[in-house]
Amino acid sequence: MSSLFLYAGAVHAPTEPVGSSLFIYSLIKPTVDSGSSLHMYGNVINSPKQPKGSSLFSYANVLSSSTRLIPKMTSATTPTPFVITSSGSASAGTEAFYAFTRVYGEYFSAPAGVSAFWVAVDMGAITDVDFYKIEEDRLPARNPRDWTIQGSNDNSTWDVIDTQVGISWVAGEVKDFKLASRASYRYYKIDVTDNNGDASYAVLGQFDLYQAAAAEPEPARKLIMTNFF
Repeated sequence: MSSLFLYAGAVHAPTEPVGSSLFIYSLIKPTVDSGSSLHMYGNVINSPKQPKGSSLFSYANVLSSSTRLIPKMTSATTPTPFVITSSGSASAGTEAFYAFTRVYGEYFSAPAGVSAFWVAVDMGAITDVDFYKIEEDRLPARNPRDWTIQGSNDNSTWDVIDTQVGISWVAGEVKDFKLASRASYRYYKIDVTDNNGDASYAVLGQFDLYQAAAAEPEPARKLIMTNFF
């Protein structure tokens, strides 16, 4: 006796003897970005023969993921509605949006001899943020050492939502910084007060804001279908 079961775009057509059972245990791990994707892993295990009237069970374990909130920027205003601003850049090719291109080796640079700067992003709407990431850009001494992350809903009054002091880097390093609690603002800004000692330039490598997914209970298993024979 054959049965057909459709779940999450995958078709299982078991050809087990009458009375057998099929158990499917799937691990579904969503990875959400500016375009989302779904990765599915699963094992199909044939159970011992059971009397006629056996059932098909499917369990899913959904793992928490996170959403990257700022898309790959190709200019200070593209794609919309995001707008990237700064306290001023060193030259063409180091403007603030280059810290959001997702390309290692591209970066924002403050003017020569300036070790303090800010870079801000207008999200276009109030957006929840749980953590952020900074990628070092090749010359650790030029990268941020001391900074605050600030949020605003009017681009005028700013609240400090995270403070970091004495952060050092190695080339190519990526660090995550979790906020003490979820922030909800339209505008976010990193305000750097000093780099790691380079007197020539201060830079910001790739910078991203993230929203954490809601936690699933452990184990997060759900019975999908039973008693279909």
